[in-house]
Amino acid sequence: MLLTDIAIKHIRKSRKGEPDAAFVMHPFENSQGANAGKYEVLRDIVRTGQPKRKRSAHVTTAQLAQMYARELMPAFGIRLRMRSAANDYPTPPPGKNVPASCIQPGSPFEALVQKVDTTQPVDNALKLALARLEIDF
Repeated sequence: MLLTDIAIKHIRKSRKGEPDAAFVMHPFENSQGANAGKYEVLRDIVRTGQPKRKRSAHVTTAQLAQMYARELMPAFGIRLRMRSAANDYPTPPPGKNVPASCIQPGSPFEALVQKVDTTQPVDNALKLALARLEIDF
């Protein structure tokens, strides 16, 4: 299922002289396995003198709202795995930096983000997901 309350325009640069293709991308829930119903978040870990490492975790809609409410996405360079509504993207879905400004104003997801009480500690499931991204919170 797509979270259409969040949308970002993505231009796929073509090769071999074909025209570039524009897509409107949305976060999507995994549909199978242990992470069914969760969104994939991604982070690259770059340390001096070491190769870049990629990390990913899966979060629920409520946990994603917490991440936006606490401004963790831009602070730690966390990306969301996205796909087009028509599911016609020709390669595996990319991870995109999605700022809070891409959340549709007045949408149910924006209301969920606004309901988050940032004075309360982060729940344990989100702490575990952040630990997988190598973020101590």
